[in-house]
Amino acid sequence: MNIYLVYWNSLNKFCFRGILDESIGEGTHFLIPWVQKPYIFDIKTRPHTFSSISGTKDLQMVNLTLRVLSRPDTAKLPVIVQNLGLEYDEKVLPSIGNEVLKSVVAQFNADQLLTERPQVSALVKETLVRRARDFNILLDDVAITHLSLCWKFVTGGNCQRCLEDAVTRIGSSCRKKEDGRALNSGCYLRHSPHKFYNNSSSNDVAAGNRGHRKMAIILAASSAVLALLLVTATMGFFIRKNVMRKRRERKQFGTLLDTVNKSKLNVPYEILEKATNYFNDDNKLGQGGSGSVYKGVMPDGNTVAVKRLSFNSTQWVDHFFNEVNLISGVHHKNDERRKNTYTSESLRQRFNRDSGMHS
Repeated sequence: MNIYLVYWNSLNKFCFRGILDESIGEGTHFLIPWVQKPYIFDIKTRPHTFSSISGTKDLQMVNLTLRVLSRPDTAKLPVIVQNLGLEYDEKVLPSIGNEVLKSVVAQFNADQLLTERPQVSALVKETLVRRARDFNILLDDVAITHLSLCWKFVTGGNCQRCLEDAVTRIGSSCRKKEDGRALNSGCYLRHSPHKFYNNSSSNDVAAGNRGHRKMAIILAASSAVLALLLVTATMGFFIRKNVMRKRRERKQFGTLLDTVNKSKLNVPYEILEKATNYFNDDNKLGQGGSGSVYKGVMPDGNTVAVKRLSFNSTQWVDHFFNEVNLISGVHHKNDERRKNTYTSESLRQRFNRDSGMHS
């Protein structure tokens, strides 16, 4: 047997029989381990607060806050636990509180809730105590702590009467004031020698125009920036392409100069011009796909054939060497085994003067 102390009321539960029909009061009691289990209750009065939004008889919305002081019926604790559980008050009171508030508020107009507040509180208390007793809960006090109303929707006649009342008030209380205001049951009246209201329509139009102008400025600026970036990117692309082309041509030109210098081709271009009478058509022997062939007489009296090559593309270096290799590969009894062309200085001068090439 164990001994336990009860400072409030408790229930004993037998594992084989369920909850006992009677509650045990304060004091020292015996407990059979593993057979009995105590449920200890706080039976003191406790406060509960809850709010509810309800509609009045004249269709106005009202926000009410209700405070109740409740405690369980100690004689009915076994029934409470069996039907509602240990958290009985949290399950019952908010539900029946909202129910009672809505039913009572619906019986009154909005102005009656203010003028007849004691009667409303008494009716709420009476109805709520009766409903709580159905769940074996006792209410020691019920009070409406907060009440708020929305502005009443009025008809045209009521609005006119409200406005006339406000005019009377502002005429009596604000006669000597430069800026006067009168508030009467939702009607607001103000007089002043200065303009204190806003023309909402004109303001909206002005705000709309400002918004459109701002959007147009943003779009124009964005378009200008985008166009500038596009032009800059295009110019950069073509400039880079031109630089790369010139760099490639300089590299090819340097390769050609090295080849010419190493090959001991030391006939100046001016000598070839004089030998062919400056490439006179009378000395022209024939026309090929990449240039014309001229007859020439060298200063030493030897007669030679000079082919003047013409190239107008970036592949002129390759064409030039193809022609040289082709000529050097010809074997004929009348062909002199000598490869003649202009020197590197003449080549550089001719290259700078013409995009083509001649030899």
